[in-house]
Amino acid sequence: MVVKVKITKEQLEDIYLTKNYTREATAQYFGVKPRYIKGLVLKYGLGKSQELINKNNKGGTSIGYH
Repeated sequence: MVVKVKITKEQLEDIYLTKNYTREATAQYFGVKPRYIKGLVLKYGLGKSQELINKNNKGGTSIGYH
């Protein structure tokens, strides 16, 4: 049985951009695969700024650290 998860642009913006979760952590949060998050990021046009990327590279946000 396949369960579809509907993730809105607003939900993705909140977790992926505002809370600066990585794609992997965002996928874990929603219970989906990282490639699904990647597809939504592209679909919704949600690119991260270099500043947010740098924060993740220095020990970014993961599940449990908000």
